[in-house]
Parts: sequence; structure tokens; C-alpha cells
Amino acid sequence: MAHLGGSADYGEFGKRTLMAGTQTLLRGLSILELVGDGVASVKGLSDRLQVPRSTITRMIHNLVTEGYLYHIPEKGYFLGARLVDLGDRAREQRPLAGIARPFLEALSGQVLDTIHLAVPTNDGAIIYLDKINGSRGFQMRSRVGLTMPMAFTGLGKAILMTMGEDEWKEFYDFTSNQTHLKEGWPELKGYSEFFSDLSLSKDRGYTFDDEENEIGIRCVAAPVFADGNRAVASISISSTLNFMPRERINLLGPVIVRCAQKISRELGWSNEK
Repeated sequence: MAHLGGSADYGEFGKRTLMAGTQTLLRGLSILELVGDGVASVKGLSDRLQVPRSTITRMIHNLVTEGYLYHIPEKGYFLGARLVDLGDRAREQRPLAGIARPFLEALSGQVLDTIHLAVPTNDGAIIYLDKINGSRGFQMRSRVGLTMPMAFTGLGKAILMTMGEDEWKEFYDFTSNQTHLKEGWPELKGYSEFFSDLSLSKDRGYTFDDEENEIGIRCVAAPVFADGNRAVASISISSTLNFMPRERINLLGPVIVRCAQKISRELGWSNEK
């Protein structure tokens, strides 16, 4: 019995140790995410995580030592080279990104504009999985790994239009509730206009973003399928207003749809299903 009692104590200790280790891991990941969002100081991280500065300092020291963060005196902490390497490996290991890349590169060479690939998250947003910068001499704020509320982007709307109409309001409301979190975001259009937009997009097979995500930028987007009629991803062509007049959107619509269908077929989709 004494032996069994000792084993139970050890098991409880092991559970506590595991819980503490999990908490430390999650805090470390939260620190990396916040630094990626521009929180560069110990004070800022401590305030956001509600964790003592001494704890944050200790964790940051370990992350810097391992190459996940680096420090610039008087400027703060930034994501380290180790994460860049892991990000490259993650992209290589994502089957969708690898399959889509040649088609996106071909599309980029054809239209000269910025090309995006995105997938839906589990919380009402999309995450940029790939980006090929255009050759027209400007840069967009989008980047691989960035998440955006789904109803705010052409990429998100391309996914939404393949869902049931009863789901559109839920995603619209989620996006509407997020707009206060970011300064400089365009105003979200009213739901009746949003609903009409998605209905028309569903009929023609592609959608567009008319300065809804970033002022001065328009994009045209189409859904990517793997099996069935619900999109697993979306792709877009984006450019500034002078390079993307509204009449060009209609010309690029069939182009983006063809590219999306090529990727979809590589994923096993058939429009005969």
C-alpha cells in the first residue's frame, strides 16, 4: 500500500508538472504572437499577458537564447531567424500551399499583380497561406500568417459564398464585432448590401473586394475546392485602383476562376460531383 501511495503521489506530481509545462509553453507562444503583432517591450508583453515582468524577462531570455527572438537595444524584441526557418518549413509541409504554388506563380506572371492564397480558420477568419508580390512597384500590408475577419476580404468572401446563406449573417456579425480592434480599417458595408454582394458572387463564381480590406486596393477572388461544394481555400489577384479599374475586375474574374479550378482539380475536386 505504501508503494501504491507513493505511485499516486508521483502521478499527481507528474500531472502538476505537466500542467505547469503546458502553461509555460502557451505563454511562450503567446509572447511570440504578440511580438509578431508589434508588442516589443517587456512592459507591453507583461501588460497584455497579465504576467509579472520577472516571468516575462526570464521567458524572453530563453527565447532569445534559442533564436526565436532577437533583441535590439532601445528598440525592443523582434521575431528571430529560427521562426523564419520554421515558417519556411511549415509552408513546404502544407500540401495545399505546395500544390497551389506553381499555379500562383504562373498567374502572377500573367497578370503582374499581387497573388494571395488563404484558408479559413476555426474562428471566423482567414489566414494568408501564400503571397506573391506583384511587379508594379508597390507593397500591400498583407503577409503570410496574417489573419483577417472573413467578411472583410475578397478571399474570405470567396469562401463564404460557397457556404449556406444562413451562415453568412454569423460571419458578418463576427467581422462587424472585430472592426473596432484595428485603426484605419475601412467601414464594413451594411448587411443587405453584403448579402446582395455574396448572392451575385455565388452566381458568377467569383467575388471582389472594393477597398473593403485596405484603402486604395481592389482584388478579385475565387474559391478553391477539394471535395464537394464547400471551399477549402481561396485565391486572389490584388492591385491598386489605377491598375485595377472596375472593368478590369470583370476581365480577371474568369482568369481567377480558371486558376482556382486548376488547383482544385489537383486537390481531387471535380466540378461534375
